[in-house]
Amino acid sequence: MREKNPNASASSDVLEEVLAKPKKIGNSEVLSELLNAGQIREGLDKIIEEAKANSQGIDWVIPAGFDVPGSDLKMAGKTIEQVLQEIKDLTYTYEPDLGESISALELEKSAVMPEWLKDHEALMWSGASDNPLWLPAVEQKKDEIIISYRRRDSVLRPGKDAESQERKVEPLNNRLSLAEWKFIGKVLDNYLNMEEEMQNPEIDPQKRSESKAKFLAIISEENKYRHGRLKNDKDAEPQLLKNELQEAIDFVKKSNRTYKNEDYNLDDLTQKAADLLSQLVVLNRTRGDGRENIPTAKKLKDIREFPSFFKTLKDLANSFDKQAKEDKGISYLIGEAGVGKNIAAEYFAYKTNRPYFWFPCGRGMESMDLVHHYEFDSEEGTKRFMTDLARGIQTPGAVVLVDEVNALKMEVQAMLHGLGDSNRTLKYDGVNVPVAENVLILLASNPSTYGSAGNIGEALINRIGEKGIVVNYPALLKGEMEAEKNGWSQELLEEKEKEDNSLREYACNEILGFYDLLPEFKNISQGKFAELWEVYVNDHSEKNSVLQKESESEPALKELLDKKELVEKSLKDLKSILEIGDIWRKNYSQKDNGFNIVGFSLRDFISVIKTYADCRDVKKSFLQVYHYFAKNPIEGLDLQLVAIEELLDKQLV
Repeated sequence: MREKNPNASASSDVLEEVLAKPKKIGNSEVLSELLNAGQIREGLDKIIEEAKANSQGIDWVIPAGFDVPGSDLKMAGKTIEQVLQEIKDLTYTYEPDLGESISALELEKSAVMPEWLKDHEALMWSGASDNPLWLPAVEQKKDEIIISYRRRDSVLRPGKDAESQERKVEPLNNRLSLAEWKFIGKVLDNYLNMEEEMQNPEIDPQKRSESKAKFLAIISEENKYRHGRLKNDKDAEPQLLKNELQEAIDFVKKSNRTYKNEDYNLDDLTQKAADLLSQLVVLNRTRGDGRENIPTAKKLKDIREFPSFFKTLKDLANSFDKQAKEDKGISYLIGEAGVGKNIAAEYFAYKTNRPYFWFPCGRGMESMDLVHHYEFDSEEGTKRFMTDLARGIQTPGAVVLVDEVNALKMEVQAMLHGLGDSNRTLKYDGVNVPVAENVLILLASNPSTYGSAGNIGEALINRIGEKGIVVNYPALLKGEMEAEKNGWSQELLEEKEKEDNSLREYACNEILGFYDLLPEFKNISQGKFAELWEVYVNDHSEKNSVLQKESESEPALKELLDKKELVEKSLKDLKSILEIGDIWRKNYSQKDNGFNIVGFSLRDFISVIKTYADCRDVKKSFLQVYHYFAKNPIEGLDLQLVAIEELLDKQLV
């Protein structure tokens, strides 16, 4: 008999209460009565983050003797943050009570249609038409059977964490004798048949209903047992599952003429079968078909849309739409280091609810490195794993970014040709790896002027065609932004500037995505910030009266305008940060004036703004961010530091 955890019920109740009740976490509306485990973790992270930011007692220590009776969640002597983290940890192994409904466990992520996706709405991903089950995978070692779980090309092994495989799977006794597997394997087969019948619309509705009723009865009883809720004897095993096992034993005896009576304990068999069945059911009830790879709001919390970024996303949507409709070809982003190519791809996946896979290329890669890599396991020796490129193209709806593709040798680039053809496959060593339903493939590279970059082969360029996108650094001036938008040449821009002086003014562009990292602007809308920018940065004092009038009905704006000196200094300093960053970027793209080692990326810009929010000194903000780079043992960083200091001194006179 297996030992039940007397505290399991109370701990599970705590989680189920959290799962079932909240309709709002932080400032995020939740559209369903029931949250899944991922939403709970995201919500708890947000609660912890907001509490830390506002100093709301997250470090308070819970007094001795304060615990929930009957629960294994021990709180005494821990900080509130530690308790919330423990609740978060419970969600990784939480088994929802199946009760009378299965469908409640299969919630879909809700997404709002972005404006840049207009006319390309079909790119929003709602899930694969094919969603295969996790199946038991059997490996025999002498007289022992070792059970793992396989789905497509993914394998999960009990007792392994998320760092060594796709997701964490709790340890259990997954080693069976050959005799035990004969019986338990039959039970698992019966379960999988019921799963398939419930999901197959071609099967008679009455039979589907019967399969569902039988499935729910067995699984619900086992689930209640695991949570300590069976009403009968405290040592009782799930009777329905035991009956299934007895039927399996009788079936094996009758169907196998050479069967020999072997010693087995039905209670032990029931325990082992219950453990494996429960784990397999949870995997199949929560299989996300790649959704564990969808970028999270937490990861992209600092990324906001602004005009230049909006244009990149719109261009990307247009390119992906052509790829999806033709079901062939490859999209392509080319731009200087730090223009935001990777961020654009990941953000696109996040907003369209798609799994995201990033595969970085290197000069020393061979063809096999695109498909698999090797890792050493202390128990199982050296094992081969699929790369994120191979996994990504087999995940329905995924966005797969092959980064710095021009670093690959031409013969290795040739491996990618099949991804852009009409049959869409990755061919290697006589094996075709097919591209799954509605996968969007994106290549990215820096210009070939970079030391580690080469050229893209003509055959690959032909498969890109009109799906290529040039990504530039965000424009500093209004004229530069208009030139990029309308395709003006430098000569035409200069002519336009002579006719319209406003084109020489500073664009409220990149800063529009991150101005609220400064606390004084946190409650100000993008529109109002743009008006403030015109007044204080571009010296349109005539617009100040409009702001003053609007502030009469907007308390947050009035409070800000009452701090004129702070507002003016902050805006002028933000302009200086943009100017310095723009010069840095232009020098780096030309490898000029000492800026030939490290560029100034979008993430670097965010870091400078955050640092400035603390120290309110532009020079210190830049130097502090650059010092993180300077810790790397890269030749030439010390010389670029001199160039940066000279630039700062020149611009901040």
